Amino acid sequence: MKVLTTCTDQIDGLASLLRDAFQQVDIQRLEASEIEPDRYDAALLLAGYDSDDDRTLVRKLISQIRNLSLDIPIILLHTTPEPDRVTEGLRIGAADVIAFGADQHLLHVIRRVLRERELRRERDFWQRRHALSERRCERLMDSSRDAIALIADGIHIYANAVYAAMLGLSAEDTLLSPVADILDTDMQGELKPLLRPLSATEPLPAERRTMRFRRADGTSIHVEVQVSQVDYEGEPALLWRVADTSV
Repeated sequence: MKVLTTCTDQIDGLASLLRDAFQQVDIQRLEASEIEPDRYDAALLLAGYDSDDDRTLVRKLISQIRNLSLDIPIILLHTTPEPDRVTEGLRIGAADVIAFGADQHLLHVIRRVLRERELRRERDFWQRRHALSERRCERLMDSSRDAIALIADGIHIYANAVYAAMLGLSAEDTLLSPVADILDTDMQGELKPLLRPLSATEPLPAERRTMRFRRADGTSIHVEVQVSQVDYEGEPALLWRVADTSV
C-alpha cells in the first residue's frame, strides 16, 4: 500500500504505526505541491494542517486530485484540531481531520477510508462491466430482425432500424421522439400508465399488448408488443419488442 505524506517531521513515527497495522506499507514523502504521475496509484495521503502553508498546500493537492479524478483519500493531521479547523478540512474535501498522536483514531479512520475506497473501486468495476454489457446488448438489438425500442418517460431513447422502418421513419428521426407521436389517439389513454416515470424498486410486470401505431404516412398498423422493464444506463426503461412487423 502506497501512502503519501507531507508530514516529513513525523514520517518515521507514521511509518512505524502503519507498518505495524497494515504490514505492506510504502510511505513516501510528498514535498512538492503536485503529486507526480508515478504516485497516482497511492492509496492514501496524510497531510499536515497546522500552518497557513500547510493549508495552501492541501488545497492545491485536493484540487489536483479532483481535476485528475484520482481516488486518493486525504486525512489531515493537526496539532490541536479545533472545531472550525475540522469543519474547514471536511468542507474542502478531506476524509477526516485528526489530532497528531491520536494513533488509534487515525488507524480507525484509515481502515474506514480504505474500505470505502475499495467499495468505490468495486462499484466502478461493475459499472464498467455493466456498460460493456449494454453496448453488446445494443449491438444485438441493432442486428435483430425484431422491432425493438427502449422508452423512458414516454420518450424513445433507443430504436433499431427495424422498429423505425415499421413506423416509416429513420432511426435518427425516431430517437428522442415522444411515443405519443406514433400512437393512435385512442391508444394514448390506454397506454398512459406505461409512459409515466418508472420505479427501479417496483418494476412493471412483463406483458404482451396489442397496440395501434400511426406510421409517418398516416396509415395505422396493429402489432403485438412484448413490454418489459429493463435497466438502461443506470435508469429504468421499458423495452418494446415486436417479433412480427408484418402489417
